[in-house]
Amino acid sequence: MTAAEWFGKISVFRKERNPRRGQVCIRVTQDWLFDNYACFMRKYFPSSKVYNFNTFLAKLPEVGVIVPAKKQRLHKSTRRVIDLFYSDFKAAYGQKYKGHNVTEWVTESEDSFTNIAMDIGQYAGQC
Repeated sequence: MTAAEWFGKISVFRKERNPRRGQVCIRVTQDWLFDNYACFMRKYFPSSKVYNFNTFLAKLPEVGVIVPAKKQRLHKSTRRVIDLFYSDFKAAYGQKYKGHNVTEWVTESEDSFTNIAMDIGQYAGQC
């Protein structure tokens, strides 16, 4: 997979509408996240069973990940996506896995957010 293809499946932006107006959203395609999850599980937990796609998507809200029912805009097309918000993830993950702290995401820093969003947009535009 080329950089343009990889970045074409991910986007970082600030929400412009309520209820999360002003929050940073990391949007990725469902298949991109599932493929990376499956690869991670096979590499680091080879004796564990990898969830099937539908079960994987059903489990995501348990850790604060939003799985929209309808397709959403990702760059110039509409795709099946998941949305990640740091505050939602931190709260849900902390509640589910008590005692585990979540490291602040690099997208929460204004300078880093700007650079990441610009870089992704530049590479994704090459698709």
